[in-house]
Amino acid sequence: LSPATSALITQLVKEYFEPSAVGVVQGGVEETTQVLKERFDKICYTGNGTVGKIVMAAAAKHLCPVLLELGGKSPTYIDK
Repeated sequence: LSPATSALITQLVKEYFEPSAVGVVQGGVEETTQVLKERFDKICYTGNGTVGKIVMAAAAKHLCPVLLELGGKSPTYIDK
């Protein structure tokens, strides 16, 4: 999809954030399915609406807040 952007975001997150605070998960259906079984303080997802619905449903099981950017072309960065 956009491997150069994904690689850059992964690199920057590792460089500027503590691993216990922020993580980046790249992958397809299998990876996403596995990671969504975990509990999170907040999920930020950028991508299409079909997968966004899956992310939202998984987050609802744990009452986890979600930030959805449904276009897939705008990586998300949260400052505060």
